[in-house]
Amino acid sequence: MSEPLAPAVLADSLLGLPAWRSAGSTIERDVPTTPDAADDLVARIGELSAGIGRSVTVGRGPDQLTLTLGGDGGVVALDIAMASRIEDLVAQTTDLPAEHAHHDVAPAEEVADPDPHFNEAEARGPVL
Repeated sequence: MSEPLAPAVLADSLLGLPAWRSAGSTIERDVPTTPDAADDLVARIGELSAGIGRSVTVGRGPDQLTLTLGGDGGVVALDIAMASRIEDLVAQTTDLPAEHAHHDVAPAEEVADPDPHFNEAEARGPVL
């Protein structure tokens, strides 16, 4: 089994997963959902968990799920990777966007084509 992440590394990792929070030796995420979407999400998480060999604890409320990764051994790098993949599953089964570093949760601004006549070296001026 992998070594648990150091607290600073875990904190840095969670910056890329804003919907997840540290909870002692685990990380958690609440997912607001409908009963049908919850069933679909739980089934998909079960498939992911079985394929990776790492468990996810799912708590069910009337209108949300609480997902927990990690445990007695602490949070390992695989838990962070699973949390990122779970974000994709959340987006596929609910109306929520995937919130992780691989997805910009805000629409990106369009960048106009650069001016073909622009010369960066001339714009900077002489080097002193």
